[in-house]
Amino acid sequence: MTYQLNLSEEDYLKAAKLYGRRWLLRFALPYFVILSALMFWITSRSSGLGGAFQIGFVVFLGVVLFYKWFVQFPARTRKLYRQQIDIQSELSCTVEEEHFGIEHKNGYLKKPWGEFLRWTKTDEMILLFPMERAYFLIPRHQLSDEEWKGTVAMMERKLGG
Repeated sequence: MTYQLNLSEEDYLKAAKLYGRRWLLRFALPYFVILSALMFWITSRSSGLGGAFQIGFVVFLGVVLFYKWFVQFPARTRKLYRQQIDIQSELSCTVEEEHFGIEHKNGYLKKPWGEFLRWTKTDEMILLFPMERAYFLIPRHQLSDEEWKGTVAMMERKLGG
């Protein structure tokens, strides 16, 4: 099964957020909780610092986390998209029994299914991971229902559900 894809900046941002949620849950939130607990412990043991400082520190960490996720992360992701000329052009995606392939104006990649680590599916896209920090994006809105179901069925068969 072969189909044409034109990845938009919004597709790229949605995929980065889907991948970034793992980072948020694995690293950012635990650090937020640990730093907040540490600050509460330190300030509760010293007589000069009060509850207002504790609350202020937690609010500051929350604002930093909010800024990183909702302002800086999308801006950085959009900048990365604009820098990658290859993904802005039309891509040809091939899903076959033996391999997954991507072709663009500067080259072709054909990878056997056994070389993929995992895949993730949402209602809007599929992310296919050949490495821990790299993925191929297949947006649903660019495929027909038949192509989407065929692609998902192939991924489930080859990479597990």
